[in-house]
Amino acid sequence: MEITGPVIEGQGFEHKPPTANVVMQKPIPVGVYIGQSRLGDDDLGKSAVWVLPHQPHVAEVYVSKFKGDLYGSYLTVKNLMELNREDLVGLYDKALNE
Repeated sequence: MEITGPVIEGQGFEHKPPTANVVMQKPIPVGVYIGQSRLGDDDLGKSAVWVLPHQPHVAEVYVSKFKGDLYGSYLTVKNLMELNREDLVGLYDKALNE
């Protein structure tokens, strides 16, 4: 599974990690995913993706270790795998114990 689409401006909350708000050409179900982000032929890295019920056509994509501005770019996230609640709890626990 993959998503692709243009990156639009979000609300820019300073208290959360920066995400690229991708308007999905073919929306995927609401949920949390991990995948690999690409900008054209460039591999940007591992990504966490949230599709939320209040905006099911927009994916919030956090690209690990990426510094820069993606506004107006056309982003693709490939090899998406959906995470379940147990997966998320495990990731949070791991992050908090490192």
